[in-house]
Amino acid sequence: DMIVLIGGGLSLGSAIVSSGLNTVIASFMVSVIAGNPLFLILFLVSLFSVLISVVAPNTGSASFLVPIVISMASGLGVDPRILGLVAGMAVSLDFMIPVGTPPNAIAYSTGYIRVKDMVKAGAFLVLLATLLLSFLAWLYW
Repeated sequence: DMIVLIGGGLSLGSAIVSSGLNTVIASFMVSVIAGNPLFLILFLVSLFSVLISVVAPNTGSASFLVPIVISMASGLGVDPRILGLVAGMAVSLDFMIPVGTPPNAIAYSTGYIRVKDMVKAGAFLVLLATLLLSFLAWLYW
C-alpha cells in the first residue's frame, strides 16, 4: 500500500507539471505575494506547501512544488535556492492526516490513532513548524 501511495504521488506531480498547471499556480502566487517581506514570502510558501501535502503525498507535492517556487523566485526577486529548499522541506511538515507523509500513514495504520486526533494535534504543529522553518530560512539566508 505504501508503494502505491508514493507512486501515486509521483504520478500526480508529473501530471501537474506536464499539463502546465504548475505555471498557472506560479503566476497566481507571484501576483498574490509579490512585494511582501522575505519572511512573509517564506512563510506563505511553506504554508502553501504543507497545505498541498495535505491532499497529496509529500513526494508528489515536492515533485511539482519545487519547480513552481523556482519559477516564482525570479518574479519575487528571491534566490530560487531558498524557495526551493523551503518548499522541499515544508512538504514533510504535514502532521495532520495520514496521507500527508509516510510516517503519518504508518502510525495511522496501527489502528490506535484516529484522523480526528491527528488533525487536532497536527494543526498546531504545522503552524509552529512552518513558522520555525520560515524563521530559520530567513535568518540563515
